[in-house]
Amino acid sequence: MKLSLLSLMAVAAIAFIGAGCQKVTVLDQDAKPVGFAAVQVTQKGAEESALPSYTDFLGNVMLTENLSDPEAKEMIVVSKSGYETRRVMRTKGEMSITIRSTTPSKAGTTGKTTTTVTPAATTTTETPE
Repeated sequence: MKLSLLSLMAVAAIAFIGAGCQKVTVLDQDAKPVGFAAVQVTQKGAEESALPSYTDFLGNVMLTENLSDPEAKEMIVVSKSGYETRRVMRTKGEMSITIRSTTPSKAGTTGKTTTTVTPAATTTTETPE
């Protein structure tokens, strides 16, 4: 009886891990992970926010979901030295956000880069100038 109760408690604890959390992955324009980028969640239109969380070396960070107001309009702000700061609307589920390096681009790659962020998918398109 004790063994089954402990097993049940372990399963419940494992199921609870990750509840109320959202995984966000930060990538550069070459789809490489950006480690140690600051990621903040703000209310849409507000300047102030909570302290930032930082991505790990694989570009991943876990953010706490807003359980008190799940319909709140929130922005995710990603910043790191050497990269442009990105502000995107927070969506449900896993997100992948691409940030662009501010260092000069390689020879032969001119134009503007447009990034579309959708839950768990990122599409990048280069448009020649």
